[in-house]
Amino acid sequence: MAEASGLDVLASAGPRQVRRLRELVPVLYDASCLRHLDSDLPVYETYRDCCDDGAKDLLRKYGLRYDVTVIPPLLLGEEYVKTLGHCHLPVGEAGSHPEVFEVLDGEAVFFVQKQLGGEVDDVSLLFAKVGDKVLIPPGRGHVLINASMRRFVVGHLISRSSVEAHDPYVERRGAAFYVLTGGRLVRNLNYSSVPDVRVSRAETSPLLESGLGLVQAFLRDQSRLALLNEPSLCTDWSALQSAVKGVVLSCGQGSGFRPTTYYLPKGMIPVGSSQSPLLEYATQFLLSRNFLIFLNVFLATYAALMFSTLVSMVIYS
Repeated sequence: MAEASGLDVLASAGPRQVRRLRELVPVLYDASCLRHLDSDLPVYETYRDCCDDGAKDLLRKYGLRYDVTVIPPLLLGEEYVKTLGHCHLPVGEAGSHPEVFEVLDGEAVFFVQKQLGGEVDDVSLLFAKVGDKVLIPPGRGHVLINASMRRFVVGHLISRSSVEAHDPYVERRGAAFYVLTGGRLVRNLNYSSVPDVRVSRAETSPLLESGLGLVQAFLRDQSRLALLNEPSLCTDWSALQSAVKGVVLSCGQGSGFRPTTYYLPKGMIPVGSSQSPLLEYATQFLLSRNFLIFLNVFLATYAALMFSTLVSMVIYS
């Protein structure tokens, strides 16, 4: 069976769910900027069971479903268009169901956060291009973001028993950070504590075969993806996650830059003629260069941040 790409995969799609602007208002960075927009504006669509009847029947037999989400390029004030955000409800001691994504068209940003109790224990920002696959392990919530100027289409394979929970995002008005234009990350103050953000390029998990679409991989070997329906079969999900090439330090509390750092992490304060965040320069090098170059940039960035902190201490002391 030839793997469909882009919107071709929707030819055999089942039911469609449309998310409209009014549904995203509770999780937006600045909902007031939307008062002049139509509240019924479609912001993204999700199509269920997007494969031919033979594959659909086999997936159903194994308790799985292949869906496709389409997100157009759109700016909602300063924020890039995104999904509402959700996590999966736990199923006994095994935890929640995992989910695996593949980018079919455009470029994707995955904002993934792990919650431990009522607090966020881990935050990562994954950048993915066409053909990349991203595994969301149990216990993680995620938001899909289209930070590009073209349509973003992503396929996802998920257990039919999985139950999505949007309330954790709605109650805290979104994820732990908002992704804004210019590569800015703004902390969501509805979270009392937030760890540093890990930034990386998506890499295919050992669970999956590179060069094959998710449906093709499933048809070739159904047992390989059985973990999606039975998370208890895997005792070490961290071993299946995409490798992280580097870690970007998001800085500390930034007390020397108050009151600005009540709203922005220190590394996200705009600098220079382009008014781009200092952290953006390090991130761009991480995404486009090898690790040794990134390490040098990281150390230089850290030194610059320490210098600016000392200057602020002298000025305000």
